[in-house]
Amino acid sequence: MNRLGVHSHLFRGPPRAVAASVRDHGLTCVQLTPSFPHLRFDEPGQVTADRCRRAAEPFMESGLQIAALSGGENVLAPEVDRRHPAIVRLHALIRHSHDFSTCRVVLNLGNWESSDHFDSMPLETPARWPEVRCIIAEALRVADDHGVQLLLKPDRCQRSSWHASIRRILGEVTSPNVRFVMDPADYLANSLLEDVACDVQRLCKELGPMAPLVHAKDLSFGSSGITTPRAGRGSFDYADFFHIYRSYQPEAPVILEHLRPGEIEETLSYIESCLAETKRRGP
Repeated sequence: MNRLGVHSHLFRGPPRAVAASVRDHGLTCVQLTPSFPHLRFDEPGQVTADRCRRAAEPFMESGLQIAALSGGENVLAPEVDRRHPAIVRLHALIRHSHDFSTCRVVLNLGNWESSDHFDSMPLETPARWPEVRCIIAEALRVADDHGVQLLLKPDRCQRSSWHASIRRILGEVTSPNVRFVMDPADYLANSLLEDVACDVQRLCKELGPMAPLVHAKDLSFGSSGITTPRAGRGSFDYADFFHIYRSYQPEAPVILEHLRPGEIEETLSYIESCLAETKRRGP
């Protein structure tokens, strides 16, 4: 069974209130953003076993799975005074991942839309790659020491192919705990509409075995370019995607993205129908 959920920061309030909102919307998991009123984790010193458990327990008591922990932003920020604290915080979150009741931490390798980041360059840019490699390698060293999987999420792949980014990482970073987020809309953002079906096959075949978590949003091909609205609002065939992907990750949690709370019911129904269609098709 695939648990369906959202990022916890979609709702505001203390952990118990957020957990109740997630549950009341019929969802069964979250990707936990460790930041709540009066229980923040902005500084590495705030990441303690007791505080992490206090954040996670309401979700567990509500029957919600914490599918992964968000590792934070600014890890690739160009300014050292922003980047260094973010990296130290990431390491603290990895060390305490089990206190958050999960063994997976998601590391975003940049924010495509943020102009003050140097991630407007593709991951393969030589001047950028050595630093990115070092950040990943050090985070994986901590993950290896604590039995945690680090799920990497490359930038929205418009300037370079997902295949090149993944191959570069796997070719130079070795760890039994390196994994990836399966985000088909981001990975296929530079595909042509007529090539998407073929590209999905390749994406699932090459990345599926190493991608145990799905971020679900749609692809929309318009005259002004490709956009990524919420799932069910574009042309991406999630039934076809899940049919292929399930042979590699049959029970992967699915985190719905690019939606508001009032849109959860419709989006959830759409994804559930795609999963049901996948089951009807069989192997």
